[in-house]
Amino acid sequence: MELTQAVAEYDYHALSVMPRMELTTEQVTNLVNELANYHTIYQPYFGNESQSTYSYHYLYGLLDPEIASKSAENIAIATVGSEGVRQMQYFVGTSRWSERALIAEHRRQSGLTLGRRDGILIVDGSDIPKQGAASVGVKRQWCGQLGKKANCQAGVFLGYSSSAGYTLLDKRLYLPAEWFTADYAEKRYKCHVPADLTFQTKNELAWSMIAACAEAGTLAARWLTMDEAFGKDSQLLDRIDGETDYSYFAEVPKDTQLWLTEPETYIPEPTFRS
Repeated sequence: MELTQAVAEYDYHALSVMPRMELTTEQVTNLVNELANYHTIYQPYFGNESQSTYSYHYLYGLLDPEIASKSAENIAIATVGSEGVRQMQYFVGTSRWSERALIAEHRRQSGLTLGRRDGILIVDGSDIPKQGAASVGVKRQWCGQLGKKANCQAGVFLGYSSSAGYTLLDKRLYLPAEWFTADYAEKRYKCHVPADLTFQTKNELAWSMIAACAEAGTLAARWLTMDEAFGKDSQLLDRIDGETDYSYFAEVPKDTQLWLTEPETYIPEPTFRS
């Protein structure tokens, strides 16, 4: 009963109608100030003042409805002027800062504002159609957005929903196995793929996010839900059951075979055959 209610709450939040925006000028100004205050929480995770400054302008640009295409160039032009395009592109694409620490802080902040004991973690994959050869991880593979095989980037995401709201918690870019072959060495270098990165399946990427969330203990959650792409993996479900306190609600393929009653098992007597 509790699980059904929890899933129903998740569906309500995910599919709720966008409220009417009737904000006054003063309220909008306050929102801008709140964004600046919120951004200061994450300043320690950037290497220098320039990174912190451009991270704020980039965040501001992502939220600005007047910027239709959210490229680094367009955001830079709209927020700091054309002279800042190169610096913005450098910040987004090349500069180094503590992403894992920043995500951990975001998870902690989410726990403070949205965390509820019966909160729900949501594991899901998402694919972005992508043409050309300059983007990391692009391969002809199944693209959920198009419903067919096509050139795309594939990612695995961890979300959170509770009676207080919902948010995206974490993400992992999926790199197909062929990206780790010698034929892709030049591409890996040009796309700044870390030299020590190794191949992981989508389900292994999902587990890494689930485990990090469970180990941190900064976000209350009781349920974990996922579709059959992850639910069909019994090893993943066993790890969730054995290594976390989450109760999972997972889809499985319709042809999944199971026992209606638990079968008796035994260890056969040794035959002593060589």
